[in-house]
Amino acid sequence: MSPWSVTLKVFGMIWTTRKVNGQPKLCKTGTNNSDDFFSRLLVGIIQLGTFPMIEQQLEYVTVDYVLDALIHIASDNKNIGKSYSLLSSDVRHSVDVMGTCAYDVKLIPYEDWVEQLKKAAVRRALDALDTYVPGEGVRPADSLGGNVIVKSYSTALVLEDDADWDVNIKAQLREFARGLHALKGNKKVSKQAPYGTDWDLLWIGGCASGPHANETQFYAIPDDPTVPRVKRRGTWLGPLDSWKDVFPEDSTRFIYRAQEGCCTYGYAVSLRGAKKILTALAIDHIEAPVDNAMSELCGGLGDRERIECFAPFPNLIGTYRPAGPAYKDSDINSGDQSLHEEQAYGLVYSTRRNIHRLISDTETVFSQWGEESPWSPGEVNPKELVYPRGYHFH
Repeated sequence: MSPWSVTLKVFGMIWTTRKVNGQPKLCKTGTNNSDDFFSRLLVGIIQLGTFPMIEQQLEYVTVDYVLDALIHIASDNKNIGKSYSLLSSDVRHSVDVMGTCAYDVKLIPYEDWVEQLKKAAVRRALDALDTYVPGEGVRPADSLGGNVIVKSYSTALVLEDDADWDVNIKAQLREFARGLHALKGNKKVSKQAPYGTDWDLLWIGGCASGPHANETQFYAIPDDPTVPRVKRRGTWLGPLDSWKDVFPEDSTRFIYRAQEGCCTYGYAVSLRGAKKILTALAIDHIEAPVDNAMSELCGGLGDRERIECFAPFPNLIGTYRPAGPAYKDSDINSGDQSLHEEQAYGLVYSTRRNIHRLISDTETVFSQWGEESPWSPGEVNPKELVYPRGYHFH
């Protein structure tokens, strides 16, 4: 609900009226901004059938009520120089009105109402409050896919707000694109679409991904200086055991068609992928957080069409956690009082951990694990780092 102010002249006096918590609405006609937060809240409450019990007054005041009050106050000179707060005579009327209009709405504890709201959003049972739903993993693909389709974007990249990546991300992505084209069998690459558009989802950032158990084709980048040791990763799944017999898992980045995945630190979707994902969500009503829903589609579970998903492992996009209590890391960690040091999951030369050096134009950056790995120097100059070429196996 955005604040507004109106300055008007009544009986020769200048009045400035500011809306803070009230609702600008005409009580006689019901005329109102239907996209205002309070209007959407009322519609959402009716859709849910419940109203949250909150320790806050519902100062619901109509515009014409305010104007009538201004005229009444301005008609008496004794009121000059005084200030007035114009409130409804009964602040509960906004709830009572819904009850008297045949809407079956009951009061429930606020925490219970939030949980009901989250579940309704996952089930796609309401639309008025979709964009206000708190928490993580609740249908961001809906709005993303809609934008991609409506605006006809050929591809779109989605990053979480705490996403982090290696300082050498450009070199990584160039080789990832080369591997992707090798897996797709593309001989010609467009400069306008360096990753192509003949795929549905590129799962470049997450906590897990894995190929089909019978997958025989993969692209391997051995001795990758930006690959952390296995013991430093918080990920699971990854390459098949037969692939690890050819290339050491500790120092190799693999690229493959993904059968499944988890977490959404960063991913890209094509126009055709957005259409397939939205169709599945709308028609099949997949009742799952977005990463689980995308994983189902990548695997073709439930007799669904298997969309084309590709992923690097380890992932290229990670997540950053500043030093402090765990409950600040994520909405789903509420109540976790444990403390941790600064973390950049799965990244050797983390951008966030090196941000001060980058801003000050320092030539080198540091690995967050020092000289631990022979293929990853503890300190490197990104301009001088030579990123290795990969190999296509099929």
